[in-house]
Amino acid sequence: MQKQYVRTTLPIAQLAAACGLLAVAVAVLYFAMPQELDAGPVSGRVIERVDVHANTSVERIEVRFVAPVQYVWHFPHKPGELALIQIKPVPVGTSDPAAFLLEESVPLPPEERGLVAHITYDGSEPGGPFLIVGLTRPLSFVVERGRDARSIVIALDLSAQPVSGDGSADTMHSAPASTDNPPVPANQNK
Repeated sequence: MQKQYVRTTLPIAQLAAACGLLAVAVAVLYFAMPQELDAGPVSGRVIERVDVHANTSVERIEVRFVAPVQYVWHFPHKPGELALIQIKPVPVGTSDPAAFLLEESVPLPPEERGLVAHITYDGSEPGGPFLIVGLTRPLSFVVERGRDARSIVIALDLSAQPVSGDGSADTMHSAPASTDNPPVPANQNK
């Protein structure tokens, strides 16, 4: 007994239409599925790392967060030993805004500190969250967004003369200050 094979052929147009419909169906399913991004704090941390880079005139402190943040404002706008930086968490994917209500201090080894005395994140203060950067001496500084939405850069002016309390050696510039008094968090109004 000999087997008979039936040969069927689809016209090229039908084959192309079937492939096109399959591609559209795959695209619709892909874009209809929720996109999960690794955007939330991991293990109760908000700050991923801090890098300090210095040259002869500027020391750059890059604070990298575990989720995207938006730089809102900073204080003071004249030389000081403390920078108060307000940031705003950017909700992305599965990020949890409540996770930004933490307090965290970043330990820096002495050899990596440069002019940084301490870095603290405080998400519990009303009006915050805040990044608080303590410096070893009064310096002019500028705050800006980092290379991406997960980092903030504080650039310290090393070329300025040490300042007295009047701010006369202010050589770096930032946005003009509307006031010389920072907003006072609610729990400090006593």
